[in-house]
Amino acid sequence: MLVVGFGCAGAAAAYESAAAGADVLVLQRAGGPGGSSALSGGRLVMEKVVAAAEDAGAAVQADTLATALIVDDSGRVGGVTVRRRGR
Repeated sequence: MLVVGFGCAGAAAAYESAAAGADVLVLQRAGGPGGSSALSGGRLVMEKVVAAAEDAGAAVQADTLATALIVDDSGRVGGVTVRRRGR
């Protein structure tokens, strides 16, 4: 499972998926967890949700921007193109 963004919603999705046994990769544009949750006072909740997602096995790739979805002829998403910060 691919999760784009590691704010509260992304961390919750990553946690639930990893806890259910899925392989989870999280792409986060910033250098660490954040999103609008960090700006709106959700930092305390975020720390617990992020830690739970990582403990459940979600792999987080920070400083990575998802730039486009790779879609096959039937419309199924098969991947994503990314750009690493500074590259």
